[in-house]
Amino acid sequence: MRDEFHTVIIRDLLMQDIGSPTVLHDERHGSSKPGPIPWVIGFLSLITLGWFIPKQLSAINQDVDFGVRSLLATSDAKNIDVDIDGRDVTFTGKVTPKFERDWFMQSVAELSQIRVVRDNLSEHDPREEARRVRADFQNLIRAIDTSAISFEPASAEFSAGSEQTLLQLVDLLKKYPERRVKVAGHTD
Repeated sequence: MRDEFHTVIIRDLLMQDIGSPTVLHDERHGSSKPGPIPWVIGFLSLITLGWFIPKQLSAINQDVDFGVRSLLATSDAKNIDVDIDGRDVTFTGKVTPKFERDWFMQSVAELSQIRVVRDNLSEHDPREEARRVRADFQNLIRAIDTSAISFEPASAEFSAGSEQTLLQLVDLLKKYPERRVKVAGHTD
């Protein structure tokens, strides 16, 4: 062991004579300290990564956004909201039965940079919904006892008992402003 240490010192001294900078150290115990260059390289690497990674993430978000918006523009989807979180895309909203949902979701999944596609869309048939609203409205109208509406004798004024029923009609029309009701009557 002693000979190895002397060999290291002699080698270092020879290197010094040649003109190379030498530091005397014992290689057996790893007692050499790194100079500032590894620290500078590490620091510059961190700065480069700190600049490069956000720039790449921004480019990925832009690519995902552009691809998804392009597909939405080519489909007949009108009421779809898109939430893009990095490489994950979530769709919410209502689509008609005509909407080619499977094709659309598959096309989005095939876009580069996409990792996860969440389909939170609900199917909605506007014609069926209009029928349902009309039926609900008609049932509510039928539930109001319109026979309670009467006029004062020899007058076009409603009788006192009519007010409650008329207020029920007014409330119903406020809830369904798009619906129309024809009110007709005659006096004696």
